[in-house]
Amino acid sequence: MDEVMRAVPAEAGEGALGRLLSRLDASFRAVTVADPERSLRPWARPTNKRPEAESGEWWKRKPARFPWAE
Repeated sequence: MDEVMRAVPAEAGEGALGRLLSRLDASFRAVTVADPERSLRPWARPTNKRPEAESGEWWKRKPARFPWAE
Protein backbone atom coordinates (compact mmCIF):
# COMPACT_ATOMS: atom_id res chain seq x y z
CA MET A 1 0.00 0.00 0.00
CA ASP A 2 2.79 2.42 0.82
CA GLU A 3 4.18 2.55 -2.70
CA VAL A 4 0.78 3.05 -4.27
CA MET A 5 -0.25 5.71 -1.79
CA ARG A 6 2.98 7.67 -2.34
CA ALA A 7 2.19 7.76 -6.06
CA VAL A 8 -1.31 9.26 -5.76
CA PRO A 9 -2.60 12.50 -4.22
CA ALA A 10 -3.04 12.42 -0.45
CA GLU A 11 -6.82 12.75 -0.81
CA ALA A 12 -6.94 9.31 -2.49
CA GLY A 13 -5.93 7.66 0.78
CA GLU A 14 -9.09 8.91 2.38
CA GLY A 15 -11.34 7.65 -0.41
CA ALA A 16 -12.28 4.36 -2.02
CA LEU A 17 -8.70 3.53 -3.05
CA GLY A 18 -7.39 3.91 0.48
CA ARG A 19 -10.22 1.78 1.89
CA LEU A 20 -9.64 -0.92 -0.72
CA LEU A 21 -5.90 -1.07 -0.07
CA SER A 22 -6.49 -1.17 3.68
CA ARG A 23 -8.82 -4.15 3.27
CA LEU A 24 -6.30 -5.92 1.04
CA ASP A 25 -3.50 -5.29 3.54
CA ALA A 26 -5.68 -6.63 6.37
CA SER A 27 -6.49 -9.76 4.35
CA PHE A 28 -2.80 -10.32 3.67
CA ARG A 29 -1.88 -9.88 7.34
CA ALA A 30 -4.65 -12.31 8.35
CA VAL A 31 -3.10 -15.18 6.37
CA THR A 32 0.57 -14.40 7.01
CA VAL A 33 2.88 -14.20 10.01
CA ALA A 34 6.03 -12.20 10.67
CA ASP A 35 9.17 -13.78 9.24
CA PRO A 36 12.02 -12.21 11.25
CA GLU A 37 14.40 -15.00 10.24
CA ARG A 38 13.66 -14.16 6.57
CA SER A 39 13.03 -17.81 5.66
CA LEU A 40 11.68 -16.76 2.26
CA ARG A 41 14.77 -14.70 1.45
CA PRO A 42 15.96 -17.07 -1.30
CA TRP A 43 12.79 -16.21 -3.25
CA ALA A 44 12.05 -12.67 -2.08
CA ARG A 45 15.35 -10.88 -1.84
CA PRO A 46 16.31 -7.25 -2.27
CA THR A 47 17.73 -5.95 -5.53
CA ASN A 48 19.76 -2.94 -6.54
CA LYS A 49 16.53 -1.36 -7.76
CA ARG A 50 14.74 -2.07 -4.45
CA PRO A 51 17.09 -2.45 -1.48
CA GLU A 52 15.83 -4.16 1.66
CA ALA A 53 15.52 -0.85 3.52
CA GLU A 54 12.89 0.20 0.97
CA SER A 55 10.90 -3.03 0.98
CA GLY A 56 7.58 -2.92 2.75
CA GLU A 57 6.38 -5.16 5.55
CA TRP A 58 4.90 -7.55 2.98
CA TRP A 59 8.39 -8.79 2.11
CA LYS A 60 9.00 -9.64 5.76
CA ARG A 61 6.01 -11.97 6.18
CA LYS A 62 5.35 -15.58 5.23
CA PRO A 63 2.21 -17.69 4.84
CA ALA A 64 0.71 -18.75 8.15
CA ARG A 65 0.22 -22.22 6.67
CA PHE A 66 1.77 -23.79 3.64
CA PRO A 67 -0.83 -25.68 1.55
CA TRP A 68 1.71 -28.29 0.46
CA ALA A 69 2.58 -29.15 4.09
CA GLU A 70 -0.85 -30.55 4.95
